[in-house]
Amino acid sequence: MSTSLLLESRRARQPARPAPEIAGPGSDGLWEREGVSTALGDLARRAAAGRGEALFIVGEAGLGKTALLEKACRHAHPSVRIGLGRGDAMEATVALGLLSQVVEDLGGWPGGPVQGSGPPLLDAAAHQGEPSTDARARCFYRALRWLEVAGPVLLALDDVHWADDDSLALLSFLCRRIQALPVAVVATLRPWPPSALSVVSGLAGSGCGTLQRLSPLSDAASAAVIASRSGAAVTDAVTVHAVGLCGGNPLLLEQLGLAISRGEGIPGTGPGGPPVQAHELLLARFAGLSAPAIRFARAASVLGARFRPELAVEMAGLERVDADQTLEELCHSGLLCQPVGSTTEPGSATEPGSTTEPGSTAEFVHPLIRHAFYHDLAPPQRARLHARAFVAMASRGMEAGAAEHAVRADLVGDLQAVAVLERVGRKALATGAPATAASHLQAAVRLAGDGASPGLLASLGQAELAGGRPQEAVAAYQSVLAAPALSVRARASALNMLGRSLFMTGDVRRAAAVLQEAVDLGGIEDPTAAVEVLLDHALATWVGGGPAAALPLVVRARALAGGAGRGTQLRAAAAWGLVALQSGDPAGIGAVDEAAREFQEDRRAHYEGLDWTWGVVSAFANAATCVERLEEAQQCYAAALPVAERATAVTAMVSLALGYADTLCRLGRLSEALELFRRVSSLSDLIRVTGPLAAVGQAYALVHLGQAEQSRKWCERAGEMLAGTPRPGVAQLRLWALEGERQLAEGRAQEACQAFSQVEKASKSLGIGEPCLVAWARDAVAAYAACGRDGDAQRILTWLESCSTALPCRWPRAALAAGQAYLADRRGDDQAAGACFEAALAHHRAVSMPLERVRTLLDYGAFLRRTGHVARARAVLGEALASSEAVGARWLGERVATELAVANGRRRRHRAPGQLTAQEERVAALATAGHSNQAIAQQLTVSLNTVETHLRHIYSKLGISSRRQLMAMSSEKGPLVTPSGAGGGSR
Repeated sequence: MSTSLLLESRRARQPARPAPEIAGPGSDGLWEREGVSTALGDLARRAAAGRGEALFIVGEAGLGKTALLEKACRHAHPSVRIGLGRGDAMEATVALGLLSQVVEDLGGWPGGPVQGSGPPLLDAAAHQGEPSTDARARCFYRALRWLEVAGPVLLALDDVHWADDDSLALLSFLCRRIQALPVAVVATLRPWPPSALSVVSGLAGSGCGTLQRLSPLSDAASAAVIASRSGAAVTDAVTVHAVGLCGGNPLLLEQLGLAISRGEGIPGTGPGGPPVQAHELLLARFAGLSAPAIRFARAASVLGARFRPELAVEMAGLERVDADQTLEELCHSGLLCQPVGSTTEPGSATEPGSTTEPGSTAEFVHPLIRHAFYHDLAPPQRARLHARAFVAMASRGMEAGAAEHAVRADLVGDLQAVAVLERVGRKALATGAPATAASHLQAAVRLAGDGASPGLLASLGQAELAGGRPQEAVAAYQSVLAAPALSVRARASALNMLGRSLFMTGDVRRAAAVLQEAVDLGGIEDPTAAVEVLLDHALATWVGGGPAAALPLVVRARALAGGAGRGTQLRAAAAWGLVALQSGDPAGIGAVDEAAREFQEDRRAHYEGLDWTWGVVSAFANAATCVERLEEAQQCYAAALPVAERATAVTAMVSLALGYADTLCRLGRLSEALELFRRVSSLSDLIRVTGPLAAVGQAYALVHLGQAEQSRKWCERAGEMLAGTPRPGVAQLRLWALEGERQLAEGRAQEACQAFSQVEKASKSLGIGEPCLVAWARDAVAAYAACGRDGDAQRILTWLESCSTALPCRWPRAALAAGQAYLADRRGDDQAAGACFEAALAHHRAVSMPLERVRTLLDYGAFLRRTGHVARARAVLGEALASSEAVGARWLGERVATELAVANGRRRRHRAPGQLTAQEERVAALATAGHSNQAIAQQLTVSLNTVETHLRHIYSKLGISSRRQLMAMSSEKGPLVTPSGAGGGSR
């Protein structure tokens, strides 16, 4: 029902209300709701201005939530489009039912605000055949993109406590991004069932919405409502009794006032009698209804707050003539709204002609009244009516609604009920509603008992896995495999899904064994299916186990692909090439290049496989980045990412965006990379495995852009995401490497050594033989050299040298030369150190990686300054400063500027007499950070005597006499120099 039609029907059904006699209600009749009304007005103004916000109104039934929602719709700015969705107890398991109503109310898709943009937003048919794990992400992302361009929109959501779990998840997803959307959300809900309140409380607690709680009316306002609705003088005794019965509930007060106005009696407790319940009070209000009307109302209550009268007529066993009269009686009594509208399907043979014709709809004037009739039914009677409702709805093809009645009627062993629940569950899964799908499929399995088919159990497992419940998925697939006479194909498929589920639980060893069994079975009948199983497993394994775990799988896939189609052969070859390259095998480059050449000849065909993240596009771009063909990689990502976005292939999109951002970081395009990392982070609740990589990526980009505090926060967030993982993966390696780089720059070389020791150990266990995948080796050598651990440094250099010999990459050669310079410098071999630095710079000139080149220039400049070549040092450092400023690398730039000041370069500050020199500032910063004199000497590559001399000068200039006083002064007045000025190229 459209918003305007809903409001008109509500106004039409309500009796005229006399003007209130006391202050409290506004012109809309709302009593003691000023705070919420003000919040609604503020939200309406911000929505019209395009600023997103969410307001959640919580209260028990009858406190006026729907009236407040209607007020928000009436007072919305004309430029704001309104989408209305209403929850219902009997639609609580309709997949994405609440948000689907909103989409329909806003015009649907296409034909709505985004013309020609693809299939309907929540249409199951649009997602058939895609992986269920991606269907939900695709659905959510499509909704987000739609609202981004829909213009100012008000999403008015009533009775959200009856929303299905997937609608709640989508609502949470949108509200967490609402500040960037031209969207306002007003949602009403009761405290029970608790799932909706839990969601909105979490949103409000995280600043993604405002929560307003409605309280019962005061005694004074309650008495005023009674007086205004009764239309007659009411004695004080009657008023006090009525107010006590209603407990401040506006709905009950209005109904009681109307009863008084019609001369009806007021239920009383009598001396010592039990208190009157709300449903008893409401039923007493309608005690004068005829027997057919009572039967009709009870049947309608089973159908929900909104229902089709034709169904209630059939369930109540009424004749057509009696049905029309009965419905008229119920509307006249104030129990039901007058039926409006028609939902008759186009082309239907029957058009609505009376209130009980197919397609007409009616509703109780309030859900609490519906609940009163439903609550009054005896359990056996309730079950019988639900069974009748199931038959009536199923016979009309209304399977989504029929499914709920099958469950409530507990139709154990009913094959039709099982079939309906299975079909509805599968449709929900394809739509992107795994929680709803699992609920229906679980019910189907329960009703089927021992007769549950392998196909039904497999669908349940798929829904559990897509909904993030892998342990439950394991149980479902084990049940499939226990079925007798299972075909080879069905067994291979079940083993494949069981392997995925086991992997998601962390049982990697068992998952590998199960998947190998699936491959052996699948290869007998269908090599393409076997290859896809292997590549799927390789991707999942790579995330947690690196190239070492993925390589055997892609080797096997490549061998099996010989019997498959050309597209499958290319995917397998590209996947093998990428993993082999990451393992250190240069032969992988040729395999990826060969697949890429064929891809270039027919891009469209391979873009269709973007959902497959080991596809040729992704493999080629990743491999090109590893071997420093950065411009090629950048062009490939720039072409493929928009294709994935247009297709709303969210898994492929985030995978491509992560690779693209990594490439941009290497190219020094930090701001662009940061935006991509942020986009991936915003979608990490859809594709959770990408969260840690995106968080570490943001931390890396932010620290180099000079936003150190924000970078630390993202490091902490990444650490929280990675906590409890069974073994460190690539994301953990990158986090440790970034922390080590920061510690080294801040003069904490010992801590940096610990970080790089972790990286080295994990890198070996993951089988990483390509040093550019996680670029940690150069910093590790620098940290070990600064701490005098020459043996550890030489071990890393030996590894780098072997990689440099096998692979065409320039960065490992530059890192090797720079590392050799650090050790030569420690030995006092200035000539060898200088030659190594020059060799490193020569390698840098062959590839565009500006951040790495700046770091080599910084270290070289610091070395030249320490060895007395100040003029040359200033030239080298000036070049480093210009390069860092050109790419916005403020963190490096600050360290270069500090070193340049020590070398008396152009950025030298003019100091007043008694002011610390640049080198004295660095010594003071390290001293106040708690470093010993020996550690400071190692960090700055000076003698212990030099450090002690600097400290004496510092104490003299500052008028103090000890390190303790220096630290106290720093604590009171702030750091004497920023920590970044104490590190960098000052070994």
